[in-house]
Amino acid sequence: MKVTPADLLSALNAALGILAIILLIRFYPNTSYTIFLILVAVFVDGMDGIVARYTGTSSERGAVVDSAADSVSFCLAPAALILATYFGFYKLNGVDVGSGLGTAVMVLSALTASIYACCGIFRLLRFVRRDLKLKHFRGLSTPAGAITVILITRAFQVQESPLPTRLLPFTAFLFIISISLLMVSNLPYPKIGGRSGIALAAGVFIPMGIFYVLRRGGNTSSAYGIYAFMLYSGLALMLSYALSPFLFMRRKRLNG
Repeated sequence: MKVTPADLLSALNAALGILAIILLIRFYPNTSYTIFLILVAVFVDGMDGIVARYTGTSSERGAVVDSAADSVSFCLAPAALILATYFGFYKLNGVDVGSGLGTAVMVLSALTASIYACCGIFRLLRFVRRDLKLKHFRGLSTPAGAITVILITRAFQVQESPLPTRLLPFTAFLFIISISLLMVSNLPYPKIGGRSGIALAAGVFIPMGIFYVLRRGGNTSSAYGIYAFMLYSGLALMLSYALSPFLFMRRKRLNG
C-alpha cells in the first residue's frame, strides 16, 4: 500500500488529536493546549485535501484515512474538552451550588460529550459511504463542529459570560447538543475547505489567540475587551454558518 503525502498529513492530524487529549489529562483544568492543538489539526485537515488534489492522489481510501483522523481530532478531542470544561464546573470556579445541581452538571456534561462524539463519528461514516462526491456538505462538518465547540467552551465561562453562573453549563449543553444534531442532519452546507477554510479560521483565531495571551500576561482591560469581542464575534460567525441552511430555505420559500 502506497502512502501518499496527504495520508501523512492525515496521520499528523490524528496525532494532534491524540496529543490534545493527553495534554488535557496532563494539564487539567488548563485547556489552552488542547484548544491550540485542535485548531492546528483544523489547518492540517484543510491542507491534506489541497495536497491530495495538487499531487493527483485523491481517492476513496484517502477519504477513509482522513475521516479516521478527523474522528480523533474533531470528535473525541472536543468531547474530552467538553467533559474537562464542565464536569467539575462549579467546583473549579469556587461556586457552592449544593451536591444536587453539581451532580446534575457532571452527568449532563458526560452525556453531552458522548452525544457530540457519537454524532461526529456518524457524520464521518456517512461522508465516506455516501457524501464524498457531493458538491456540498450534508450536515455540519466535524471541523466546523469542533471550532464551534471550542468557542462555546470559551464563551460560557464565569470570566467571559454575562449570564448567571448557574446557567452557564446548561446553556453550553443546549448549544453543543444542537450543533451535534446539525452534524447528523440532512441539511446542505456550503463547503468551506482548503484555502478558504484555512484563511477563515486563521482570521478568527490568530488575533483572538494574541489578545488572549496579552490578557493573561498583562491583564489589561483593552486586551480583555478585544479578546471578548473577537470571541463572541467568532461564535456568532460559526453559529450563523450552522444556521445558514435554515436561512437559505426561508429565502427560497419567499422567492418561490
